[in-house]
Amino acid sequence: MDSLGDLESDLVTLLALMERDLPISLQNITTHLLRHLPQDIANFGPVTGRSMFTTERTICWLSRQNHNKQYQETTIIQTYIVSKLNM
Repeated sequence: MDSLGDLESDLVTLLALMERDLPISLQNITTHLLRHLPQDIANFGPVTGRSMFTTERTICWLSRQNHNKQYQETTIIQTYIVSKLNM
């Protein structure tokens, strides 16, 4: 838990230096979310436990398999069913 406190203080210092040295156009919501990362890890555990990465990859793959632009949802659902049958 002490390492999370160190990480939090280091991130605050880093973000203050970024705010001072970098143009405002490079400061966006992602840099702000870094500020909350140590507290989220302390509250909810590692990020991999709640990550949507694999689900988003699957949805992306299903969307790329869609060649019927008229009935997109139906095609994606049919592709999902066929891919589950082949596993």
